[in-house]
Amino acid sequence: ACNLDCVYCFQRSLATPQQPQASGCMTAEQVDRIVLGTIPSILPHPDEKLTITLFGGEPLLEPNRPAIERLMRHARKLGYGVSAITNATRAERFVEYFGSEPGDISSVQITLDSGRSWHDRTRISVSGAPLAPTR
Repeated sequence: ACNLDCVYCFQRSLATPQQPQASGCMTAEQVDRIVLGTIPSILPHPDEKLTITLFGGEPLLEPNRPAIERLMRHARKLGYGVSAITNATRAERFVEYFGSEPGDISSVQITLDSGRSWHDRTRISVSGAPLAPTR
């Protein structure tokens, strides 16, 4: 799920007539399966440099909080890093997750758009309401 509807985002390709805004959150079971099953099966001896990146739609939204917290607990125990790719429109609500310890979100890539005219044509809220003005 995402709170924006940017014209260039891959999320648009996931939409269907029945569900025009692609949505969904990872479940606890999916997090467990990925961290405890998939990762060890493809990387049987991961080193402490392994980083799991949160992205796809907008990870830093309230419905994703339980999955993010579960992932961070696993990452902390296993010594994995966590990063996020975000539009940063809600990042301040997750500030307690950012840090430099294993399991913290220690790297963030923020998507930005160009000048105001390009921004206003490409970076659109799901509701169609204007986004905060760029400075």
